[in-house]
Amino acid sequence: MNEELKIKYEILKNKNKEKIKKEERENNTLLKECLEVLQNDGYILDNDEELLVYKKFKSLLIFTPWGIDWDEGKNIRNIRHINHKCELKNICLNNEYYIIWGKGLPIIRCGINSIIEYLDDIRAVDTDTWLLSTKYEEVIEFYHEGKIVMGEIVK
Repeated sequence: MNEELKIKYEILKNKNKEKIKKEERENNTLLKECLEVLQNDGYILDNDEELLVYKKFKSLLIFTPWGIDWDEGKNIRNIRHINHKCELKNICLNNEYYIIWGKGLPIIRCGINSIIEYLDDIRAVDTDTWLLSTKYEEVIEFYHEGKIVMGEIVK
């Protein structure tokens, strides 16, 4: 295959990936319901911004197959275990967060008040959910088992 055909093939492959990603998001009922309740305070990041936030998120923390490795956290201090979502408002250091789910789902930027108000809708989208402050100062992990853990990020 010559170089020109390889380039065309890569372009088509990327367009197809984007089309599939868009269709998956459009067909995800729980995601659509979440976006509907967050529409006044949250917005989906564009592809470039989403990629930057995701790379930063992955570079700041150590992950295991089941989530953040809090014991080996290279940039984490002041780990707190939270028993209820009402505690979030009192201990959060920031007002805006990125809502991050698993692969294929968008990243949303949203205010903490809306996150707390619609947390059940947010958590319904995926089994594991993370909130990363837009200043990259803290991360909150919601495990599928109901446990909530927060850690401050050291830069």
